[in-house]
Order: sequence, then structure tokens, then C-alpha cells
Amino acid sequence: MNLDINNLHHAYLIEGDPKAVAAEIISFLEDSGVKCSGNPDVCQEFFETLSIDDSRALKSLEAEKATKGNKKFFIIGSHFFTREALNSLLKILEEPTVGAHFFLITPSPHLIIDTLRSRMSFIGNSDRNIDKDTAEEAETFLKSNKKKRIELIEKFIKKYKDGEESSLRSEGLKLLNAIEKNLYEAEKGRTLGIQKGSTLGSQIFEFEEIEKIRGYLSDRGASIKMLLEHLALALPELK
Repeated sequence: MNLDINNLHHAYLIEGDPKAVAAEIISFLEDSGVKCSGNPDVCQEFFETLSIDDSRALKSLEAEKATKGNKKFFIIGSHFFTREALNSLLKILEEPTVGAHFFLITPSPHLIIDTLRSRMSFIGNSDRNIDKDTAEEAETFLKSNKKKRIELIEKFIKKYKDGEESSLRSEGLKLLNAIEKNLYEAEKGRTLGIQKGSTLGSQIFEFEEIEKIRGYLSDRGASIKMLLEHLALALPELK
């Protein structure tokens, strides 16, 4: 990250592992003369899912004056966000307090609503933190027929059913990112096998479907199983 302590944007959306990126930001602040340890003007929080209550607490802290100097730093990491929390964050960034700087770190930046994202400077990662296992899982999914895909989804859901709902949604998003990357590679040179003579328009449709599902994943009432099953039927088989 190329940041300048004297010319910081009021809010950054950073794609990556929350704790690893947070360590980089802390190092940057320390090197820039900001003492972070025990400093009430440096807030560092990590969440599996950022809730509306978490967002409201951040809003209260942001409204308080800095105790030292005129700057406050909020380093917030989360894998998932409720829609209510995102709308609450939007209210903060619509009228930011002078001297307050937010660093929102997530491996899932596509969950951030457009109105919030437009108010932040984005620092991305082209690989979207796709690990080897998830990459292989996505490739197997795309190369399977529709019946096999449904079986793979059932296995995927079963693997995480005893954990937190947010963990399942986070893993589902990782799988979506890996599937999308495979499709991009296919567009560059592979043959999409279900429809011969597949056009660019049909490929755009596939990416639009993935983007829609990303949005639905932030809705706690949406069924992850149904969303992935829809994707299984909508996407072509990758040869």
C-alpha cells in the first residue's frame, strides 16, 4: 500500500486478510509517527460479521473528538456484513468527521454496497485471496454436469452446517470468487462447452448472475443452498 500520512483519504476499502492488512496499516502509522499501542485515537476491531450494533458503536466513537492531535484512525476488519450495518456505515461516510480516517478490510469487497463503496478509495487484490483448495473446488464445480454440481453443493453445505451462518456465507463467497476467476480465464482462451458458439453476451450474463448472488449473500434471509443451486443451473459446463 502506498499511503501518505499527510494526504490520507477519509476512507479506504482494502481487499485482503483483515489481520494481515491491519498489521501493515499499524506499521505504516507507527513509521509515520503515530503511536498506536494504548492510543484511544487508534481503534482496531475485527469481526466475523459486522452487525448493525457494531456499526452504531463505530459511529459513536467516530463522533468523539481526538484525544491527541487532530486525527483518529479506525482499522476495521470483517469477513461479512449485514445490510443494516452497511447502511449505518454509509451514514458515517456521507458526513465524515474531519480528521477521522477509516480502513475497512475484507476478503469480500463485493459485499459492499455501491453507494458505500463510491465513498471509499479501493485497494484491491486481483487474486481475491483464492486459496488452492477453493480454486480446485471451483474448477471441479464448473467442469461437472448440473446433477453433479447439486451433489457438490450439498456436500459444501454439509461441511459448514455445524458452524456459524456467517462462516458458511464467507466460504460461499470465496467459492463464487474462484468460480468467477475460472470463467474469466475461460473467456480469454478456453471453450465453454454447454453452448457451442457461446457469445460474449452470454458470458456477460454469467458474470451478472455471480454478481447478483454476491448481493443476495448479504441478506440474512436468503438461502445459501438455493443461491448456489441457482448458479449450478445457470452456468455453462467448463471443458
